[in-house]
Amino acid sequence: MVDIDALIGYFNKLQRAVLNNADFSFGAKKILKKEKVDDILCCILLLLPDIYKKDFKTTYDNKYSSISSFKLLYKELKHKFWLSSDYYIVNSDHVIKAIGLIKKAIASDVRMLEKDS
Repeated sequence: MVDIDALIGYFNKLQRAVLNNADFSFGAKKILKKEKVDDILCCILLLLPDIYKKDFKTTYDNKYSSISSFKLLYKELKHKFWLSSDYYIVNSDHVIKAIGLIKKAIASDVRMLEKDS
């Protein structure tokens, strides 16, 4: 069984990192240390069930909204900053919206995936 509370805790931590720990900000664009973002994403990926990760890797549209939102979040977080490869540049509005959608739907989506498998 997946610890949904721990997952949501890591998504909250990622949200705080984007909002509060940016090295530079240009409006909604935030420049974050690559290491910090990757560490949090690693923790999230470790907690996700294998069946969730399997659906995450597919290219077709998913019927699970949290997986679609997680794909968008992952893509948004992986934009390398052109001046330094040690930083990512992210649009905080997009990231916060995706995290909110994931937090709403992840519990039910994980239960449905476990039930279907």
